[in-house]
Amino acid sequence: MPKKNIFSVSLCKNIDTVFKMPNPSPVEGESPAKDLDVSTTSTRSQKIPTESLSKVAGVSSVELLINQIIDFNLEPDVSENLISLLQELIKIYVNKSRDIKAGVQDSIVEKVISPFIKLFQDRETVHLSNIFYLKSRQTDITERQYQAKIRDCESTIESLKGKLRIINTELVEYEHDFKESSKSLIETTKQVKSLITKAAPTFSEVTSRPVVARASVPAQHGNHVLLLRPKKESTSEDNRKRIEIALTTRNSPARISRISKVSTGGLIIEAPTPEDLQALEDEIACVPALEEQFDISRPKRRRPQIILIGVPNEVDMDRLLKCLAAKNHFLCDTANKPLFEINFP
Repeated sequence: MPKKNIFSVSLCKNIDTVFKMPNPSPVEGESPAKDLDVSTTSTRSQKIPTESLSKVAGVSSVELLINQIIDFNLEPDVSENLISLLQELIKIYVNKSRDIKAGVQDSIVEKVISPFIKLFQDRETVHLSNIFYLKSRQTDITERQYQAKIRDCESTIESLKGKLRIINTELVEYEHDFKESSKSLIETTKQVKSLITKAAPTFSEVTSRPVVARASVPAQHGNHVLLLRPKKESTSEDNRKRIEIALTTRNSPARISRISKVSTGGLIIEAPTPEDLQALEDEIACVPALEEQFDISRPKRRRPQIILIGVPNEVDMDRLLKCLAAKNHFLCDTANKPLFEINFP
C-alpha cells in the first residue's frame, strides 16, 4: 500500500501538526490572533477526550474523525498525513467560522471527509487481507514443497536400503564361494608340494615293478612312399613342378597324399594305399623324361635307436625289453611284438 498519494502530497506541504481552538465565547469581529493554542505533541497516538471536543461548529465532527483514524490503526505515514489534513481543516473552520455556515461545515465533514477516510480504511483492510493471504499461501506452498521433497528423499532411502540388502546377500554368497575356493586351492597346493617333495623313482624301481597288460593297439598305417633322387643337380621346387606337370598331363588316376622335399633336390611322394603307390610308380616309369631325370626307389623302414644311460649291468635284457614294450606301445606291432632290439655295449 503506498505511503503517500498525490492528494496528500498536494495538501500537506506546509501543514503543521498544531491546531488552535477558539475562545468558547468569541466576540464577533475579534481578530483570530486572540485564539487559544490547544496544540498537542502527539496527535497520532493520543485521542481527543469527548469532554474536550471543540464547541465551534463543524470542528467537533473533524475531531471525532481524528479519533476514528487513530482507532483504524492505519499505516503510520497515512495516519499522520490524514490527521495533518484534518487539523488544517480545523484551522479553516476556526478562522473562517463567519464565512462558512455551520450546516455546510457538517455536510463537508459528513459527506466528503468522512467517506474519504472510510475509503482509506477499506482500502487498507483489503491490502492487509491480501498481504496476509499471500504470506499464508507462500508459507503453504513452501511447506508442501518441503513435504514433497521429504517424501521423495524417504522413497530414495528405501530404494537404496533394498539395493543394499540385495548387494549384502550377493556378497555373502561370494564370500562363501571364495572360502570354498581357497580351501580347494590350499588342498591342491598341499598335494603338489607332496608330489614335488616325493623322490622320483629310479630306473631300477621302474623295471622292478610288475608288467601291466595293455590292450592291443590297432594296426598302424604303413608309409606308402616313393623316393625320387635327381640324377643332375636341381632344386626340389623345380623337380616338384616337373612331377606335377607330368602327372596332370597324363591325367593319372593315382592318388597322392602329399609331396615332401628332401635334401639335394629329392622328393618323397606319399600315396594313401599300396595300389595307388604302385600305379604312381608305373605312371612315372611311362614318362621317359622323368625316368631319365630321377632315380626312383622305395625307402626301407628303419628301426629306431634309443640310448639309455645309467642302466645297471645286472639288469636282465629280456625283462628290460618287456618293460619298455609295455610302457611304449607304439614300439610294438599289432600283435604286441616289439619292433626294436636291445644291445648292451
